[in-house]
Formats: sequence, structure tokens, C-alpha cells
Amino acid sequence: MKELQEKLMQIKSSLTPRQQKYINLRSLENFFQYFDELEDEHKWVVERIMRDYFKIIEKHNYLIDQRTCAEISFSHILKIGQYYKSDVGFKYCLKLLDVFYRGLPVDFLLLISGVLAKTFYFPVVTLCLFLRWLYLKKNYGDKHKTYGVMY
Repeated sequence: MKELQEKLMQIKSSLTPRQQKYINLRSLENFFQYFDELEDEHKWVVERIMRDYFKIIEKHNYLIDQRTCAEISFSHILKIGQYYKSDVGFKYCLKLLDVFYRGLPVDFLLLISGVLAKTFYFPVVTLCLFLRWLYLKKNYGDKHKTYGVMY
């Protein structure tokens, strides 16, 4: 596992911030930081998924597009995150922009259906997602116990 971490640190400086986001650099760094805290039976599973993930991004020469990022994030990063969530207490973190992309359409549907009228047309879902984002940023961001897609 150390060789994967060293490889990630070597390529980090050669990638642009956008490329780092597309290979889920912050999620990977957080996973490496807390790897030793995983339960023993989960370590080998996580290591196998990580090695497979690195093979995929190496095959693409670390230049991942947004579609490929979404595919490998859902097939690898979120799978790994479940082990960290149960063993170490990691939290799935949305990006701030995703809070609005997910919350506002739901609030719009609630507005059309008339449910939002009962809350004085206040965007409840967006507010809840924003408060969750703020809570995670404040309480888990410094501890690096977060992961996510393009995070």
C-alpha cells in the first residue's frame, strides 16, 4: 500500500487541480492517511480495490475525463468509502455546487406539487443539504475523514 501512496505523491505535483479532482486525489489521500485504522479483514479488500483503481488511472496516463471519473468513482471510490465509513467514521461529502444541483430541482418539484407552500416557499431540501455540507466541512474537513466523487 505504501508504494501506491508514494506513487500518488509523485504524480500529485505534475497534475493540474482539475486533473487532481478527476482522479479523486483528496479522497485517496484521506484513505491512505487512515488505512491502518481499518479492520484487518477490510484492509486486503480495500488494497485490492485501490490497486485496481490505480491500474485504471495509469492506463489513462492519469488524464481522466469527467465521464471516466464518474464511472471509476462509483465503481471504486464509493466502494472503498463504505469500508472507511463503517470502520473509521468517514462521511460522504458533496461539493457545494452539488448541494444546489441536487437541492434546487427537488425544491422545484415540491413547489410544483404544492408541498413547498406549507413551508412558506422556503427551499427546505437545499437548506438541509447546505447545512449538512457546512457541518461536514466544519467537523470532518480538518480531520480528513471525508470522501466523495471528484473530491
